Amino acid sequence: MEAFSFSKDSGNVRWGNTLWLNLLRAIAAGIVWAIFALIVNSDSPDAPSWWSLPFLAPIMYFILLPIYYITAKILTAILGDIIEGAINLMTFLCSFAIAIGDPLVFILHKFKPEFVPVDEYKFMNFRFVIMVLNEEGVEMNEGSL
Repeated sequence: MEAFSFSKDSGNVRWGNTLWLNLLRAIAAGIVWAIFALIVNSDSPDAPSWWSLPFLAPIMYFILLPIYYITAKILTAILGDIIEGAINLMTFLCSFAIAIGDPLVFILHKFKPEFVPVDEYKFMNFRFVIMVLNEEGVEMNEGSL
């Protein structure tokens, strides 16, 4: 399998399915983060609005994704190798924030595979974005477009 290349493989991307899969991942991550926030702040009367996380996580994901991508490309072009380590760390942290919901999507895929538009779905996918492609033999995106 060869790695995903946006310039080469963008014509093979099933955009609707890609958006749907990443929306599912963001909702699932929001549910997990809401449970975590509820457990951590269960005694506090001023607990944050944990119930809103499943709704806010997808919105924040799709708003911050292009901002992060453009900023990372500009900083890498200007500063090169100096900033690359920090960008890799930020990519990992953002990937972790989304990947925390992957077990829920994995379970959904096992019970209702028609809801998850891929043939196989791993228990954990440490990728910021998963691209759904028309053809086989292209590896999923490794964190940055």
